[in-house]
Amino acid sequence: MGRIKNINIFGKRNYESGSLEPKRVFILSVEGNKTEYDYFTYIEENKDELNISQLIKINLIERIDTNSSPEWVKQLLHKYTDTFGLTERDSLWMIIDRDLQNNSEKVIQKVIKDCENNNFKIAITNPCFELWLLLHCIKDIDDYDKEVLLNNPKKRMRAKKRFIDDELTKINGSYNKY
Repeated sequence: MGRIKNINIFGKRNYESGSLEPKRVFILSVEGNKTEYDYFTYIEENKDELNISQLIKINLIERIDTNSSPEWVKQLLHKYTDTFGLTERDSLWMIIDRDLQNNSEKVIQKVIKDCENNNFKIAITNPCFELWLLLHCIKDIDDYDKEVLLNNPKKRMRAKKRFIDDELTKINGSYNKY
């Protein structure tokens, strides 16, 4: 008996293409230009290992400045949409710290309202993104004073690092968010 031959119509594939457009694209405008960028880039680059569908795409709005005010982070989303436009797959997010030392409750409430008016999503880390990182590194949060974590104080008046930055340095051997 002879082989069965696939008959192709000229210019047509006899198989389905393996590449798919993402179902959802998350465009993130983040407060920091190092820590958050490294974290979300890691997630995007390791989706298989983290069991995240390849149909989800994470795009970080790249930045070179260190301006971290909520208003500036929001403006980056506006600039992105003005430059690239949007599709129905796009979900625009701004990620900021609650960080009461720098962002008053009034400022945060205004930003939330602005995000609602512009169909932006907002994620607010409490008190800061570094707490999120610390939670990845520790076994039991009960080993810490929750009040200290939420206030994230400086150990000394002139110290640059706050409590959580120091803890991340102790656990990981080094940590530099800048």
